[in-house]
Amino acid sequence: EVDFTLENNDGLGNYIWSFAPASADLTSDSSYEFTLTLWDKSRQSFSKSFTVMLDTKAPELSFTSPAQNESFESAPSAKVSYSDDGVGVKERSYKLYNITESDAGQEITIPNDAITNGSSTSSINLASLEQEGSFRITAQVRDYLGHDSVEESRTFYYDKGKPSLEESSICESTVSTNKDSVTLSGNVYDSNALYKNGDEGTVKISGKWNGKERIVNAILTKKSESVAGKTYTDKQSAEWSYTFYTDKKSDVDTNADSYLPDGSYTFAILATDVAEKTTQISRTVKIDTVPPSLGELVIKTESSEDASGKAWYKMNELRLSGTAADEGGTGVALVKYQVSDDGTNWTSPASNE
Repeated sequence: EVDFTLENNDGLGNYIWSFAPASADLTSDSSYEFTLTLWDKSRQSFSKSFTVMLDTKAPELSFTSPAQNESFESAPSAKVSYSDDGVGVKERSYKLYNITESDAGQEITIPNDAITNGSSTSSINLASLEQEGSFRITAQVRDYLGHDSVEESRTFYYDKGKPSLEESSICESTVSTNKDSVTLSGNVYDSNALYKNGDEGTVKISGKWNGKERIVNAILTKKSESVAGKTYTDKQSAEWSYTFYTDKKSDVDTNADSYLPDGSYTFAILATDVAEKTTQISRTVKIDTVPPSLGELVIKTESSEDASGKAWYKMNELRLSGTAADEGGTGVALVKYQVSDDGTNWTSPASNE
C-alpha cells in the first residue's frame, strides 16, 4: 500500500496523479491487480480496481514438421506450434523459398487459404508446389505488444523418385581382366537434383580390397542430356567414372585406394541425390595378372629307344598328360599344344585343345 498526494489542481477540481510500482514488486511477467482509493477533505472515499499485465518476453515458436532436410514424394504440410505467456499472439508470418546451392532462393507465394491458424498451432498446406526441388520455409509470430519470436526455418526436399544409375564400361555383372587398369563408369541422373554441397559423394564405390573395407568417390562430369524423351539439366545429370590399377602397371602405388592386387572383388556402386534418396548396383571384377603354370609333362604312349637314346613310337598317336595351375588367379580355362619337326619351328594343329 502506497500513499501519494494529488498535485496540479487545474482550478476546476481536476487533479493529476501518477504511480510507479517498485521494480521489486514486479518480479516476473504476470498479471497484477491494483486498487486506487481517493478521499476528499470530508474523508469520503471512492475506489477503482484495474489489472495490469507485465509482458517483457517475445513469444516462442517451433516447427513440428517438416524435420530438417526431410524428403517428401508428395507435397507436404508444414506445421508449427507457438506460445506466449503474456498478451497473446496477434500475427503469424510464413514464407516459402525455392532454394539452390548458389543463392538464398526465390520466394514462392503461399495462398491464404492454404494456412489454417489456431490458438497455439498453424498448418500450412504446400499442395501448390508443382515442381520438385529444394525448399526452405520460415515462420515467425508477433504478440500484441510487438514482440517478435525468433524466426525459425526448415529445409526440405520435394523429390518424387530415386536417382537412376547406369554402369556401361563393364555392363556385365562380372568381368575378368589381366590389364594394367580397369574402369567403372556410366551415367547418373535424377528428376529433381543430384548435387548437394557440390558433386563429391554423389556416386560412391565401396567394397573390400587391398586388405580392408574402402569407400571411394567416383569422378563426375556434369552434363545436360535427354533420356527417354525427358531433358535433364547439368544439375540433374552426370557421367561418372573411377579407375583401378593393377600390378601390370609398372609404377602402381600399392598403398592407394585405386590399387587392386590379383583377386576377385565385388563393388557396391551407390548414387545419392540431393534429397538423400539412393540407388545401388553391383559389379564384380576379377584381376589376374600372373600367367598360369604347367607341371611336368608325361608321355604315356609306349616307346623304344635306339642306340642314341631317341624314343621311337610304334603308333601314330602320342598320349601326353600333365598338370596346369593358376594359383590365386581366375583359373585355367584352356590348354593348347604345338608341334615341331626340328625343335625350332613350332606350329599349331587345326585342333590343338
